[in-house]
Amino acid sequence: MFVQNGQKKSENKKTILIIGADGFLGLNTVKAFIENGYFVYAVVNDGIPKYLVDSINVEILDTNFKDKNSYKCLKTLNLDSVIHIPPDEFEPKDDEETEKAHFKSLKKFSKVPFKNKIIHISSVDVCGIKDFINEYENCPYEKKPVNLHQKYKIKAEKYIRKKLENHIILRTGILRNKNYSTIEQKVKKFLKLSPYIMHFGKWNGANRLLFSDVKNVSDVILACVLSDEIKNKVINVSDKKFTSVDEYYSEIALKYFPKKRFKRIFLPLFAGKLAGWVSTFISKCLDLRHPLFEPTLYFLYFMSSSMDFSNKKCDEILNNFKLQKEVSL
Repeated sequence: MFVQNGQKKSENKKTILIIGADGFLGLNTVKAFIENGYFVYAVVNDGIPKYLVDSINVEILDTNFKDKNSYKCLKTLNLDSVIHIPPDEFEPKDDEETEKAHFKSLKKFSKVPFKNKIIHISSVDVCGIKDFINEYENCPYEKKPVNLHQKYKIKAEKYIRKKLENHIILRTGILRNKNYSTIEQKVKKFLKLSPYIMHFGKWNGANRLLFSDVKNVSDVILACVLSDEIKNKVINVSDKKFTSVDEYYSEIALKYFPKKRFKRIFLPLFAGKLAGWVSTFISKCLDLRHPLFEPTLYFLYFMSSSMDFSNKKCDEILNNFKLQKEVSL
């Protein structure tokens, strides 16, 4: 069922549809567009943040992926652009029905009439979970996805690039701001159980952990919507700052366990694969929402790889965007 919350009016403002407006990135993106004079139609995945309810510039749309009438109602909105933000899940779920539902929703939302473009948020792991050194956006897709979440992200990108004439695909790393990151609780859980900071693989913790500041990502989304020149592109959105895995472990250890002293242990990758496989297998069998223990196999591969992607396009867009804002002021 399609429900309009509060029957708010756009009052001739530019309008944007943000799917996944309740997530970590989604809420930051909503705020960015409101600050720049937009009226936001917000589709939520799970909960409804108070900010969305209280804002006079937000209309909450409660839609069911399986309800065809939801999408018919969306066609009545006078939209400038559509932004598709999948749920914030660092540990991808292996629920195929859920992944299929999100992919089907993307296909349906992409057919909603809009004037400008559709922006889809993806992630760098569509290129695989392995060592990359300053890799650009044209790297090939992973041929053997680790899990269903990765598989459907690749499928979504291929669909958009083939079917939609005016699109932008933004690939992010691990989303974070100064207080929070999407893997923080997983690292905290691991350190709580382990007396050591363990690093697996050849890097010994010196490999890059690719972060994407949510403010930068929302600014890039905004810049892509406002610019007529940016279209039909794939763009990596990553931070300039190099953060190693060991630096991040140390940061979380200091934040949550300031009195605990961790020693470092460096082990070959195969030493962690057994524990990762057991954790993943049991978690799937029991259909657990969160893994039984860390690391899972996916987490192990991710933390032992150097996902070092080029952010050259991202820097150019952000620099031009900041210059344009300064000129307008």
